Amino acid sequence: MGFVEVGGDGSVHWRVDHEKKFPGDHTKAENHKKGDGENKIPPAEIGEGSGNFRLEVIYDYPADAQAALNSVVVQGSTLVLYVKSNTAKVDPVPAQVRVKW
Repeated sequence: MGFVEVGGDGSVHWRVDHEKKFPGDHTKAENHKKGDGENKIPPAEIGEGSGNFRLEVIYDYPADAQAALNSVVVQGSTLVLYVKSNTAKVDPVPAQVRVKW
């Protein structure tokens, strides 16, 4: 289990949290690994000058991307989109969700 969060307050802050739950999970700490940081990018330069974060969800096929878009729901003030996890073992593992700033 884990998550990545990205937010702004005049710069970009990011957090990564991973809790080791399954045999074979890779973390440097025995049970739990967290990371956080800040990118002091000016707000006017975020999103190539748009001031917006860009969330990219990456699929192999356009039809899968369209199906995911059709499944978006609003929960309170949050957009929820479930991203089907890749199952093929490939190296390097491709990104499926990317947040750009």
